[in-house]
Amino acid sequence: MGLGRPVVAPLYVAFTTDSFWNQKVLSSPSASLSLKDMGAYNNQNYMKLINSAGWSMPIYWSKDGDPEYTINDGNNTYKVRIPKGATPMSGSDGAMIIMDKGRKQSYSLWQAVYSNGKWTCSGIAYYVLDSDGLCKTGSNEGHRGIAPSIMAIRKDELDSGLIPHKLEVFWPGTAEQAIYPPMCGFESNRGGKLAEGAIIALDPNTDVTKYGLSSHGMTIATCLRDYGAVVGDNSPKSGPCIKIERAAKSLVSSTELSKIGWDKVPWRLITTA
Repeated sequence: MGLGRPVVAPLYVAFTTDSFWNQKVLSSPSASLSLKDMGAYNNQNYMKLINSAGWSMPIYWSKDGDPEYTINDGNNTYKVRIPKGATPMSGSDGAMIIMDKGRKQSYSLWQAVYSNGKWTCSGIAYYVLDSDGLCKTGSNEGHRGIAPSIMAIRKDELDSGLIPHKLEVFWPGTAEQAIYPPMCGFESNRGGKLAEGAIIALDPNTDVTKYGLSSHGMTIATCLRDYGAVVGDNSPKSGPCIKIERAAKSLVSSTELSKIGWDKVPWRLITTA
């Protein structure tokens, strides 16, 4: 069975090996998804890859010597090391991810702004990198349960040919329901059918080499088959989407996964961990 590109370098993988995020879903209870279940949004029957300049995800790796900032999002206060010159995405979300392996901390900042030597933001998700990665007050909290390391496909993952964890997929309209793990909450009044926390995955028998995917596309498809993508947020009405790291935005087409859309390849819905 086609597994995508050969792995050429070791990767950093957040959380414990038995974490929900790092477990494959091949044997999980599932149901086949029909086109009606999946929906067609402006004729988009696939997961779009968000690789635009304004919406691809900036990811920074903090280290000793980087400036430390005290940031309060209106609810909690954190001391975050952020490299000099870091910039959030230019789209209205103003999001960015900070991975600090030395302190075993990860952060995602929403509507982040740097001004007068200070960082501010409207929301922070904070997750401990050697934990199980599941939301709990005081250690892993924010974004209703989606950890920062799950929010975008990293460049080093595409370069290595391996994404060994679940991804987050943004869905156009979710139900007022949360499935735990991993979700600790949901958005209201979105008018959708899929609960936040549902997992969308390719059929386990999918041979990803047979659909004309690029090498990076096969890497993503292999992840979606073996680990799946968790419905974790709402997307524009245009259709479901997965974010790409800003440094990798030129590596893969935004429409790459149309070659394995749910009008072409069997997909499944997993509603239990």
